[in-house]
Amino acid sequence: MVEAVSYTYFTATDREMEDIFRLRYKCYRRGGAISSNTGKFFCDKYDGLANTAVYGIRQNNKLVASIRLHTLTSTMYACPAWEAFGDHVSPVLEQHSSAMEGSRFVVDPMVGRTRKHLALFTLQLPLRIAIKHKIEIGFAAVREKHIGFYKTAGHFEQVSEPRPYHGLKTNLALLQVNIPQNRILLQSAS
Repeated sequence: MVEAVSYTYFTATDREMEDIFRLRYKCYRRGGAISSNTGKFFCDKYDGLANTAVYGIRQNNKLVASIRLHTLTSTMYACPAWEAFGDHVSPVLEQHSSAMEGSRFVVDPMVGRTRKHLALFTLQLPLRIAIKHKIEIGFAAVREKHIGFYKTAGHFEQVSEPRPYHGLKTNLALLQVNIPQNRILLQSAS
């Protein structure tokens, strides 16, 4: 018998941010992407910026995933992708009025067999927000081992070779997606 699972999105409050930073730490440490720290938190300078929103996903009232979204324009472009991949991001912003980067995407490894479905559900959020606000281009900087998932699940294209990335011990590659042409992800996890 398959257990019924319900997910809900929420925009993180200051109190909830601590839980998200702990979940990030747990996931990034498990993947070997960051060094340990005594606070067992993983946050950075981008979490509090005006063009940033952090979302959590609850499964049966427990935090199980999170993603941080950055809305980018030609005058407001501070985000990790800009820092690491400005040579790719800048020309896109010259052609489009806005773009979005998803970063610090984590899914609790303890969710078990629902993990892939939860990852797809989480990736729906940036697409829904982008479509609502008529944002045409999306970026994601991902580890090499996750590129295949993004290409298959979200039809992202790799636009750079892996590079050093803010705050991580691993290199990331920049992926890009044309959002209006990509409604497949919204259908695949519904």
